[in-house]
Amino acid sequence: MTEPQEPRPDQRVVTSPAGLPGSRSGSGELAGALGYPGVPGAVPNLLGAALFQQGTSGIPTIVTFTAPGRVWMVILSYVITSNATFSLSTVRTVAAVQTAVTPLVLATIELGVANPNREAWDSMATPYPGLPVQAGESLHLNLNNGVVVPQLDQQASVSVLYSIP
Repeated sequence: MTEPQEPRPDQRVVTSPAGLPGSRSGSGELAGALGYPGVPGAVPNLLGAALFQQGTSGIPTIVTFTAPGRVWMVILSYVITSNATFSLSTVRTVAAVQTAVTPLVLATIELGVANPNREAWDSMATPYPGLPVQAGESLHLNLNNGVVVPQLDQQASVSVLYSIP
C-alpha cells in the first residue's frame, strides 16, 4: 500500500463544518469560495425566471423588475419545424429576449428552413456582468414578432438569472 500523495495547491480540505468532508474544490466553504480561483463568486439574492415551449401567440413577459436589479445570464433555445404540407421556398424566423422599456436585445437566434419536414434549432447562453436594469423594466420573449408562418411550428424556451439587491 502506498502513502497518500501530498495535495496540489488547487486541492484543499474543507475546514469548516459547512462544507462536505473531503471536498477538494472548497466550494462548500462560502468564505473560501468567494476568492478561490476557479470557483465563481456568489451573487446575493440571485433569482431565476423561465418560460418553456412558448409559441408565437403574443409576446410573454419573463420577469418584471419590482426594484432596480441586475441581469446575470440569459439562456435561449429556439426550434422551428416545417410539416409535410410546407410549401414556401424559404422562411427565416427569429427569437429574441429583449427589454420592454428601454429597447435592448439581450439574446437572439435566427433560423430558416426551405423544404417540407425539416427542422432547425439553436441555443445560446449569454452571461452578463450584472447588467443594471431599472425598476419597472420587463424582459420579454419575442418569437418572430408574433407572426405565425403557415405549416411551421415555432417554439422557444428561455431562462434568466437576475438579482434584485
